[in-house]
Amino acid sequence: MKQAQALRNIEEIDVSAILSGIADSVDEQDRDDLNEILRGLIDRIVFDHASLDCCIHY
Repeated sequence: MKQAQALRNIEEIDVSAILSGIADSVDEQDRDDLNEILRGLIDRIVFDHASLDCCIHY
C-alpha cells in the first residue's frame, strides 16, 4: 500500500528523473528488473500513428 500511495504522489519531474536514471544505466541493468520498474511506474502508453506523438500515462 505504501508503494501505491507513493505512486499517486509522484509528479512529472519525478518521472523525468527516474526515466533519465534508467536511460543512463540501461546497458548495466538486468532486463527483468527494468521491466518490473517500468511496469510499476507506467500505466499506459498512447502512440498517435498520424503525428508520431507519444504520451506516457503514469
